[in-house]
Amino acid sequence: MPPPRRRDSLPRARKRFGQHFLVDNQALEAIAMLATQDIEQDRVVEIGPGRGALTRPLLARVDRLVAIEIDRDLVAHLQAELDDPKLQVIEGDVLSVDLEALAASENSQRILVTGNLPYNISAPVLFKLREHAQLVRRAVLTLQKEVAERLVAQPGNRQYSLVTVLLGQCAHVEIHFTIPRGAFRPVPKVESA
Repeated sequence: MPPPRRRDSLPRARKRFGQHFLVDNQALEAIAMLATQDIEQDRVVEIGPGRGALTRPLLARVDRLVAIEIDRDLVAHLQAELDDPKLQVIEGDVLSVDLEALAASENSQRILVTGNLPYNISAPVLFKLREHAQLVRRAVLTLQKEVAERLVAQPGNRQYSLVTVLLGQCAHVEIHFTIPRGAFRPVPKVESA
């Protein structure tokens, strides 16, 4: 795999897509490790691979990786920089991708989902994964810390909400670690978890 490009030649984050690229190697390795535990025959699907910072450690751990990216400039970057037969890059909106067809095309009954989700689509993505709970064996996602805390809130806590209940019906949700604002470029206004 070729080394990453110099920083000044990387595609820029686009505000309209809510892009903040995770650049902290320790966090990236930790996410990749969590996402690839007990893979079995499942396919790993990365949502919003961006510049490929998480994609690289995932590729080192899996036989096949499907990455879904909406930004065509980043799709071109990924295809040029990560010329790896284990990687399939799909250009499109994850909310429009047929996850069942994707799993079937990969000869997989279940998928593992990971990604550093843009904050502006985290709720719709979570609900899409909930709709396909029988298909998604595990999801390791980076979310806005406030959203993550809401997902793990207990009854009686002011953050406990309908989202907590709905996702709790089909998934065991936990926060593994927090990621400071400075671990992203551009730096967001909030922490992640």
